[in-house]
Amino acid sequence: MIILDELPFRHVEKEGFKKFMERACPMFKIPCRKTIREDAFRLFLAQKDQLKDYFKTKCGGKVSITTDSWTSCQNLNYMCITAHFVGKDWKLYKKVISFCKLTSHKGIDIGNAIVYCLEEWGVKSVYTVTVDNASSNDTAILQLRDRLEEWGTNIVGGKYLHMRCIAHIVNLIVSDGLNEMGMSIRRVREAVRWVRSSPSRLAKFKDCVDFHNIQSKKLLCLDVPTRWNSTYFMLEAAVIFEDAFSSLERKDREYKPELKSKKYKNQEIGIPQHEDWKNARVMIKYLKFFHDLTLLASTTSVVMAHRFLQQFGKVFYHIDKMLNSKDDDIVRMGMKMKAKVDKYWCEKGGLNLRMNRMVYVAVVLDPRHKLNYPEHIWKKICGESRASELVKELTSELEKLFEYYKARMPIPPPSSPKVAVVNLPTSRRESKSSDDDDSDDDDIDIDEDYRRPQLGETKTELDKYLAHPREDDDGAPEKFDVLNWWKVNAMRYPILTEMAKDVFAIPMSTVPSESAFSTSGRVLDSFRSSLHPKIVEALICSQDWLRSSSCEFNSNGVDDDDYEDEDAFVNGK
Repeated sequence: MIILDELPFRHVEKEGFKKFMERACPMFKIPCRKTIREDAFRLFLAQKDQLKDYFKTKCGGKVSITTDSWTSCQNLNYMCITAHFVGKDWKLYKKVISFCKLTSHKGIDIGNAIVYCLEEWGVKSVYTVTVDNASSNDTAILQLRDRLEEWGTNIVGGKYLHMRCIAHIVNLIVSDGLNEMGMSIRRVREAVRWVRSSPSRLAKFKDCVDFHNIQSKKLLCLDVPTRWNSTYFMLEAAVIFEDAFSSLERKDREYKPELKSKKYKNQEIGIPQHEDWKNARVMIKYLKFFHDLTLLASTTSVVMAHRFLQQFGKVFYHIDKMLNSKDDDIVRMGMKMKAKVDKYWCEKGGLNLRMNRMVYVAVVLDPRHKLNYPEHIWKKICGESRASELVKELTSELEKLFEYYKARMPIPPPSSPKVAVVNLPTSRRESKSSDDDDSDDDDIDIDEDYRRPQLGETKTELDKYLAHPREDDDGAPEKFDVLNWWKVNAMRYPILTEMAKDVFAIPMSTVPSESAFSTSGRVLDSFRSSLHPKIVEALICSQDWLRSSSCEFNSNGVDDDDYEDEDAFVNGK
C-alpha cells in the first residue's frame, strides 16, 4: 500500500490510519515507519533478484532501453532507465531497472551510469537506446557503444544504437511553429487571460455562458510558453465559448478597452473577432494531429516501432497543407516546422543520417507492408526516382542485418544426406549397378539433375519473406497483432523471427522513463526527495514492478487508442 499509493512511511503512525485498522483488524499490530522502510527495501531486493533471473533465463532476445534525467526540488540529479523487451511468450514488456542519482548531467556521467546499471543487471545485449536530443546524450551513447564493443554485443558496429525520441522532436517542430503564432491566437489568449484574472470577471463570463446556454464540461485554461500542447488545450476550450466572449463586450465595459490597450510588436491586439475564432479552429486541427501523434508515440502497452512511418508521412502531409494555406500566419508556421523536420528527419529529399534506420526495418517486418509501404511514402515525399534509390539502400541494410543474425543463430545438428533414388524396377536397379551396357534407359528421368535445386539458386529467408504476398488485415489494422503473426510463423522464418522480436521492442519515445518525473510533485514530492537515493530507487522501481506483476509480467502502460487512417496521402488509396 505504501509503495503503490506513494504514501510516506509515517502514514502508519497517523491517528486516522490507526483508528481505521482498529476497526478493520483489531488484532493486527501496526509496524512503525522504520520497520515499513526496511520491509519496503527488502521487497525491492527480492523483486530485483527475481527480475534479474528473468533476464538471464526467460528474456527471449535483446533489450532496448529508454533513459531520461531530472533534478529534484533539493537540487539532486536523478536518472531513470527503463528496459523494453519482447519475452518468450511474445508479449511486450517494460520494466524500470534503475532510478539512480547522477553526479551531473554531463554525457560521460550519464554514460557511466548506464553502463554501471547494465553490468549490475547482467544485461549486456542492448539493441537501442532512446534519448532526447540533448548533446550530452550523444556523448553517453558513444561511451555505451564502446563498452558494448568490448562485450561483443554491438549490433552492426552500433549503427542502430542511438534512437532519438520522436515525442521530443515533435515538440521541437511544433514549438518552432508556434513562435510564428499569428495575431488571432494572441487575441484569444489575451481574452482568456482577462476572464481568468479575477473572480468577478469570471462570474460575468459565466453569466454570458448561461445566457447562451452553452453546455460544456471544458473550462478556460491558460497556456504555458514551455508546453505547446497547453496552447492546443487553451484554444480547444476557448472556441466553445465564442458567443460568450462576444457577449462579454456588452456585459463588461472594461473588457474591450483593456484588451485594445495591449500591444504586440507595436500592433494593437484587441478582442477576438469572428475571423479570429475561425483561424483558431483551423489551428486546432493542425495542433490536434501533433497532439495525437505525441500520445501515439508515447504508448508503451503495444508495439509502436512499425507504426511511425505512417505518422511520418502524415507529418509531411499536414505541413504541406500549411504551406499551401491562404493564411500567411499558417504558411509561416509551416515553413518553420518544415525547417525543423528537415533538420531531424529529412535532408534534400532523402534520409537524414540522424534518423535511425530501425524505423524502416520495423515497417518491412510488418507482413502487411514489407518494402511496399516505405516505397509508397518515399514516392509521396521525394519522387519515384529517389524512392527507388532509398528502397535499394534499405534492402542493403536489411541484408546486412539479416547476415548478422544468421551468423549468431545456433547451427542445427547435421542430418544424414538424402540420396535421390530413381523409381525403377528392381531388375533395372540391379542392371544399373552392373556393367551391363545394353540396358534399356528409356525409363530414366534425364531431367532429374536439371530440376534439383542448385547452390546458387537457394533463396534466403529474407528473400522468401519479401517475395511472399503481403498479409491482409481485413480492414481492421488496429486488431492485427504483429507479434502474434511472428509467433505463428517462427518455424517458417526462424532468423527473421529473432530480428522481429528485437526490432518490435524498440520504444519510439522516452516517455516510459519520463513518466517517473512527469508529475514531479506527485512522484518525487518533498517527502521522497528527502529520502536516501537508494530508498527512492527502491520505492519507484518496486512501484513499477508491483503494478505489473513480477510473476506474470503483464505489460503496464497507456491504453492504445483507435487511430483511424484518415489521409489518402499515407494510405495509398
